[in-house]
Amino acid sequence: MSETQTGGVSDDPGRIIYELQEQLAEYHARIERLRAELQQTQAWRTAATDAHSQSEALRIEQATEIDKLKAEWRSEFTAAQQLRSEVAQLELLLDDARENLRTLEADGTAMDHHCEGMKSAFLAVIKTLTGVRS
Repeated sequence: MSETQTGGVSDDPGRIIYELQEQLAEYHARIERLRAELQQTQAWRTAATDAHSQSEALRIEQATEIDKLKAEWRSEFTAAQQLRSEVAQLELLLDDARENLRTLEADGTAMDHHCEGMKSAFLAVIKTLTGVRS
């Protein structure tokens, strides 16, 4: 029987086996190409996963550093506020001390004038008493 007698299909068993082996070889080659593509895809996926893990670790490290810097900034800001408050208190105390000094200087000047007046009065009394004795 020829190919035309069976509707274009060869009835030669050797030919059928050969064609099936060729198809099987093509399928094996295709399977190997797909395995290689799969391995490459898995390698890329692994690399991408590693890169993502490193990126996530870096993000966490940076977030931790940012939190640390924020805490330092808050601490320094609080210390600066406290220092400004203490400076303001010291300026008030200094203003009070200056005012007290001005008051003491004024009191001292008044006392000097009073003493000068008392001295003049005392000298006048002595002069008068000395004049009365003579």
